[in-house]
Formats: sequence, structure tokens, C-alpha cells
Amino acid sequence: MMKQSIQILEKFDDVIQITVAVIIFAVAGIVLVVAGIHFVMHFRDDFSYALIMFIHELLMIMILLELVYTIITFLKEHTIPLEPFIIIGIISSLRKLLTIGAQMSISESEAVMAEQAFQHYVIELILNTGIVFVLVLALFIIRKFKTFQTSN
Repeated sequence: MMKQSIQILEKFDDVIQITVAVIIFAVAGIVLVVAGIHFVMHFRDDFSYALIMFIHELLMIMILLELVYTIITFLKEHTIPLEPFIIIGIISSLRKLLTIGAQMSISESEAVMAEQAFQHYVIELILNTGIVFVLVLALFIIRKFKTFQTSN
């Protein structure tokens, strides 16, 4: 009886996981369509800003797809892999770096940026660059460890 209950709960969990993955995948598709529409509507006004925002949204889509991949891996292997979360962190930090760059460009073109705002941007740039570096290093170590494990 206990074993059957656990199997039913596991199947129910799988159904919920699949539903969540489908919803995330649909959201990624919607974001892609909306980002494309915004790019087409605004690229004549300010091409560089429209392009930056389009890339920003594409990176968001990559994050969503990494989440779907994580769910698929969990359903196949019943383990949660670490790599997709590191990749999501890298992409998120890159999105933030891109956003900061765009904000700095806009601020510079509108008026001379206040020193305090400039310092804030620089600190964010340094922190996010550090985060990217640490996460890439962690990803490298994990992949080397996997290679080392499979060769032994």
C-alpha cells in the first residue's frame, strides 16, 4: 500500500513538473514574439538600444530554456543537475551587465552622469563581472571533475 502511494505521488509530481516545463516553454515563446515585435517597432528610433533590449530578452529566453532543461533532466534521471543553475547564473549576470551598459549609454547621451550614479554603475559592473568569472570557473571545475570521474 505504501509503495503504491509513493508511485502515485511520483506520477503526480511528474505531471506537475511536465506542466511547469510546458508553461515555462510557452512563456519563452511569448517573450520571443514580444521581443521581436518590440525590436521591429523600435529599431528605427534607436537601433542600438532596440538591439540591446532584444539581446536582453533573448538571454531571458535562454534562462527559461535552461529551467526547462533542468526539469527534463530531473524527470529522466531523478537528480537535479548543478550545471544548468550555474549557466542560469552566468546568463543572468550577463543580462545585468548588458542592462548596466545600456543604462550608462543612455545616461551619457541624455546628460552628464552624476558621479554617484557612475560609481553605482561601476560597482555593479565589477560585481557582476566577478560573479560571471566565479561561475565560469565553477562550471569549468564541475566539467573537469565529470571528465575525471568518467576516465577513472
